[in-house]
Amino acid sequence: MAQLGTDAHTAAGQITGLDAGGSTPLGETMQDSYEWAYDYFKNDASADEVECANKFMLVVTDGFPTSDGEWSRITTADDGTPDFDNTSKDYVDDPNDYDNHSDDVAYWMHKKAKYLHSTHAVGFTLDNPLLGDVADSSDGIYLTVYSESGLINAIYSISLAMADTTSFVSPVVSVDQSNRTQSGKNVYTAFFRPAQGELWAGNLKKYGIELKTRYECNRLDAEWTLVDQDGNIAVD
Repeated sequence: MAQLGTDAHTAAGQITGLDAGGSTPLGETMQDSYEWAYDYFKNDASADEVECANKFMLVVTDGFPTSDGEWSRITTADDGTPDFDNTSKDYVDDPNDYDNHSDDVAYWMHKKAKYLHSTHAVGFTLDNPLLGDVADSSDGIYLTVYSESGLINAIYSISLAMADTTSFVSPVVSVDQSNRTQSGKNVYTAFFRPAQGELWAGNLKKYGIELKTRYECNRLDAEWTLVDQDGNIAVD
């Protein structure tokens, strides 16, 4: 595959040249991907990429994990090899008769790693609970698709979420009912999981808006910021 930082045209050519076949070592691949990302951010990335850029991993698979039992492939952690047996939720892959800790890998990359990542997941023609756990463990999005066009739309939608770090639906600012000339102090964002049929599963998130001073990434001036119910900064 192409290295991180490769232009889109070259990366597309590399993907086109891949041959299908082999097993599905989901967790092992995620660990290896983090190792590659670590090497890139440590040695090749700009300071802005390292300190300020949001970092993501996208998992696309059409099968359940197989040949996926090595959980000590990350060697770049400051505190030694992570213990993926006790980090987050566990998922037992019954057909293979062993615990699969891909969701633990996703949790560690999102909460514990030097370069924090969110992991999005797409199941192609299958709905795998493990992929849902992978996304849930890292504030990612999980989608299931059943066609080529569905896969294209899913990747496009996730890319928009990566770019905006918000959601698929444009944020909505509430209206102050007592004064129709003023906007409210809340923002609502909706997340939906595309599926066959008329009803899509999803949820609605509510944020407040406050003027706060941010100090990360050389941000020195007060700016309007999304906050949670306790007034804490909710998103980067």
